[in-house]
Amino acid sequence: MNLEVGRHFSALTTDIHQIQKSILVLEAANEFFQENRYHSLLRNDFLMTNLDANRIAAIIGLGKVFDVNRKAHSLSYLINWLREHQAEFSKEALISRKVKSGSTEDEAVQYTRDFVGINAQQVENLAEVQTQLQTLYDQKARRLRNQAFAHRDRDAQPPGLEYDIISTLANGALGIFDDVFQAYYNARDFSLVPSEYPWKTDLKRDIDAYFRPHRDQRI
Repeated sequence: MNLEVGRHFSALTTDIHQIQKSILVLEAANEFFQENRYHSLLRNDFLMTNLDANRIAAIIGLGKVFDVNRKAHSLSYLINWLREHQAEFSKEALISRKVKSGSTEDEAVQYTRDFVGINAQQVENLAEVQTQLQTLYDQKARRLRNQAFAHRDRDAQPPGLEYDIISTLANGALGIFDDVFQAYYNARDFSLVPSEYPWKTDLKRDIDAYFRPHRDQRI
């Protein structure tokens, strides 16, 4: 198995980022239309199609990130991979990787001086965060995901999924990935905290730039 975390799990981070981007778009649109309830943009087919696509992307993305299939590049898969390769998160293993990437032995030792490695208890602490997120997904989002996939669950009704639940799931998933990535490459202990979309500021700026000219065109 390829032990390079970033390359091996790039599909997982792509899915997480798509969910986060979609939610930022949907939240901004929702806020705009709450302030401008009968705005002409409600009849803009291009915008409405874009919002529909982002809703579907967010739900399908959640289904991929929280897939429990052992072969899927999902959050569950990442935790299982971490357990199987815990030895790669020792201080000695990190020093070895740094030397192989071009650092001197002294530079590698200095870089990892405050890092003692990731132990089994830390792995289980991170796994517990994953379990909590998986439970939230199972309780609040799975049935809606089943609808999105070719009406797999024909009797399911949308449970009124809130954007903040989707954000919690996506940000929590990215936090787990970032912990694994930073420990593997950068000698950092697990933080056990969520991570927002890394380019959130830029995306929100662009979304605001789109809606700004319409704020004075209320009908």
